[in-house]
Amino acid sequence: MICVRQIQWVAMEPMQPNAKRKRKGPGRPPLAPTKRRGDRVTLRFTTKELAQLQHLADGWGVKIGEALRRCFAKAVEKEGS
Repeated sequence: MICVRQIQWVAMEPMQPNAKRKRKGPGRPPLAPTKRRGDRVTLRFTTKELAQLQHLADGWGVKIGEALRRCFAKAVEKEGS
């Protein structure tokens, strides 16, 4: 026995190309230009090096990225002296 259904075609409204979509929430606020970072650097660490860096950052009370920035700034100061 074969079942056959009739299909009804429904006319759909075309999408508006510039229609504004409803946002789910306010999202992340934009950063001020003074707080924005310009470049990204990718570094690879061994497990031991990462643990040492994490220990250093915890001692300073900052995140790993900020600890790296401080280390780089100290290295630049030493080269300049």
